[in-house]
Amino acid sequence: LIVMGVLIGGIVGTQVLASRVIIRAEASIDYAEEQTSADSNKVTTYHFVPGKFYGGYARDNSLSKVSFLEMAEVLAKELKLLNYQPNAKVEENEVMILVNWGVTAVEDSMEDFLGINSPDEYDQMFGSPSVSQNSEGETETTYEPMVSPNWGAVGKQQTAKMLGFWDVLQGNTLMPSEHWELQSLLDEERYFIIVTAFDNQKYQQGDIEVLWTTRFSMRAAGISFNQAYVDMTLGANSFFGKHMDDLERRRVDEEQSKVEIGEIEVIDTVDTEDDGR
Repeated sequence: LIVMGVLIGGIVGTQVLASRVIIRAEASIDYAEEQTSADSNKVTTYHFVPGKFYGGYARDNSLSKVSFLEMAEVLAKELKLLNYQPNAKVEENEVMILVNWGVTAVEDSMEDFLGINSPDEYDQMFGSPSVSQNSEGETETTYEPMVSPNWGAVGKQQTAKMLGFWDVLQGNTLMPSEHWELQSLLDEERYFIIVTAFDNQKYQQGDIEVLWTTRFSMRAAGISFNQAYVDMTLGANSFFGKHMDDLERRRVDEEQSKVEIGEIEVIDTVDTEDDGR
């Protein structure tokens, strides 16, 4: 596992059309309460840790054209607005920030392949036999509905949880049209970044405490990742360290994402595998 601090330069990226970013921001109760009384001028030191990259199923060369350091540079500039300051002295930092990123994996629907348009049609085709006796003692065979392997499939559930959709979909705050919209978003490939802040001092002692997590994603069709990662970060920047009960939607237009390239400077690189973690 490699941890690194970066000095902040400029940002790379230009996007012509408005991009819609969907954000889920969560923070621990203790962290949220602490922030309500915290000094707004207090500087929080941190370092980045590259997490897992998800390549999805489709061939997307733009994903390989963006390095973790480039993403860290963009994130660092936005975190600076929260008085987060990168620091090379890893053991002294207050926060460790883990970043996962990539594109969702969308499987072909078995229902589409078979021409099934509803759960009822699925049950008619794949119902399971059940034998019982009626009131007159006669044996009857009926067909009980089976759960479709694609409606509510494990893969789609995992994607929903990863993007931060799952809890919202399971709640009762959505209108039917909103519920349908979120379900449809799970059927398309989406670029995403997940930024998770840990208490670094507790991590140094072997304990894991998540302070906050911000998940943000956008549709992958029609845009390359080297454009999307900038737009996604700009759309989500005001939600870092915050807690929101529902999903938030933001649009990033051309003027917001038109930025100039800058230099990336690595302060330090430390291999944490040396200490057994």
